[in-house]
Amino acid sequence: AHYAPNAIVEIVDDREAVTAAQAHLAEGRTVALLASMVPLGLSDRVAVLEPPETDDEYARVLYDRLRTADHHGIDVVLAVPPVASGIGLAVRDRLERAAVSH
Repeated sequence: AHYAPNAIVEIVDDREAVTAAQAHLAEGRTVALLASMVPLGLSDRVAVLEPPETDDEYARVLYDRLRTADHHGIDVVLAVPPVASGIGLAVRDRLERAAVSH
């Protein structure tokens, strides 16, 4: 079983994160970002969940970060997944499962 967050999880790449955040904010949603790096131009109205420093850390803290977003009442979590190799594949799979839980 996997953790199904209350927040909508949207998988984006770092180029899409800024645009997606702007669109959700314009619709009145609260937005958080889960990514290893914060993209330039990201609105300061986007909550940045503590970024994992490595793919292994991303795998360990993923559900904790989603729970944190739920605890803070975040509507949408924009998740920039790690590279699709090694443990990054497992993280991507977990993110995809969380994204389709809505």
